[in-house]
Amino acid sequence: MIHAATSRAPNPGARGTASAAVLAALMEAPKGPTEHAHQAAAVRRLRALEALVPALAHLAAIPNGGKRTIAAAGQIRGEGGRGGLPDLVLPFPVRAFHGAWVEVKRPASPGYGPGRLEPEQREWLGQLTNNGYFTAVAWGCDAVCWAVGDYLGAPIARWLQLVPPKLVHSPGGWLEVRPA
Repeated sequence: MIHAATSRAPNPGARGTASAAVLAALMEAPKGPTEHAHQAAAVRRLRALEALVPALAHLAAIPNGGKRTIAAAGQIRGEGGRGGLPDLVLPFPVRAFHGAWVEVKRPASPGYGPGRLEPEQREWLGQLTNNGYFTAVAWGCDAVCWAVGDYLGAPIARWLQLVPPKLVHSPGGWLEVRPA
């Protein structure tokens, strides 16, 4: 049986634990104001914690957004890609949930407004929530880490020293995690 989390915290001085590269990944900021930059930074942070939270090895991205050529978009659709599906999936059951789905949005930053949910995304989140999955919309890298840690019951937010976010339960049932 794979355990979702351990109670150990990253300790840079302990032998056989977090290396300098792991610690650098944990604190790395997103490289720009885009949704992609926030998602990539969150995944790097979460991957760096896999030794402490083995369930994170199952975290996967869904390649359904972003700018693509018409041919590449057609290829993804031909392979079964669907618009609106959340960006990250963790197919690891915890408590009463079958798994977790997280939609990543960029937070507001100078010159950029916050990302917003499209109708297709709302529909997917509602369907997944109603079918027993943990679902969250996370605005920014820290919010993604917080949502995944909350789902797994792991102290990821404490390990990363994250500021507690603003939590809102949407009318559709999913959790909205916004910067405080």
